[in-house]
Amino acid sequence: MNTVFTPEHINVLIGQTAAHFGLEPGVLSGTRRDREAVYARDCAIWLAYQFGASCADIGEAMNRDKLSIKQAIDKVERRSAKDGDLVSDLHTLKSSLPGMDATDITVCSTGYEQEAAAVARAYSAFQVVRHTPQQGEALHRLLNAAFKLSVAYTEYLSGEPVNG
Repeated sequence: MNTVFTPEHINVLIGQTAAHFGLEPGVLSGTRRDREAVYARDCAIWLAYQFGASCADIGEAMNRDKLSIKQAIDKVERRSAKDGDLVSDLHTLKSSLPGMDATDITVCSTGYEQEAAAVARAYSAFQVVRHTPQQGEALHRLLNAAFKLSVAYTEYLSGEPVNG
């Protein structure tokens, strides 16, 4: 599966995230360092990363270096384990981004778009739910197996290998 998350997608995500928090989009890519701006910026960075954007592309859109992007992603992941409000914001943002679900960012040309999208959405939804490491590993293995099964079935039906 090839994931494509263009700079245009990142800009839409920035705009949606800024609107969610009542900010102007320029605040997220700007230099403001107050708590509200940093929180919204970190959420946008984490979401873009979850949708498959590279740290370099996110950094370019947000006027940040790759290290700052990686630090923001790590910070959100650490905080989400103990901050219910952050988890709620991330879930709300993920589900409210129109036209930016897994079906839009997954390039599939062999007919398994729906299966891949379903697996990707399930995995993404699980990312913002609190869970033990053992539960996370088990679900990750399950979803990975489901995706591989959908690819194998598509290859069987089409008689051609799936590239990705």
